[in-house]
Amino acid sequence: QATIQLLKTGLSKASWPGRFEIFEEPIKMILDGAHNPHGAKALRAALLEKFGFVKFVFILTCFENKNADELLQSLLAPGDSIIAFAPLSERKMHRPEALVQIAQGLGAQGHVVDSYAEAVARGQEILANTAIYAPYLIATGSFATVREATCFAKEQ
Repeated sequence: QATIQLLKTGLSKASWPGRFEIFEEPIKMILDGAHNPHGAKALRAALLEKFGFVKFVFILTCFENKNADELLQSLLAPGDSIIAFAPLSERKMHRPEALVQIAQGLGAQGHVVDSYAEAVARGQEILANTAIYAPYLIATGSFATVREATCFAKEQ
């Protein structure tokens, strides 16, 4: 019994950067490097567990070698919003416009911006103008998105 309690205590204190990593400041943000359908389903399930059946605002990028259609099908529900941008990366990325087109086909709203900072500003506007969304921006789709989010948070 003591061993089980020690395991529970250890697991409750464990963290995995870039996996459902929650920030309260400077902006309410959840970072998750979900970059495939399985990871996207797990992220969606965790979001629903934490917030219930509300809508979400995702800041999203996706590497070109990933199946963006399947990733977004696993992640999005009608009424969600995505804000897509092209991060600085040595690897090829799906065009933000293509991600938005997929999202809109799934009933989500889509926005293209030029940078992560613009994505955050647009996300905050969306959250401020309606109460249907969870109060956190969700940065996901690749670890490039998580990297951008982490760098942005350090600069604030």
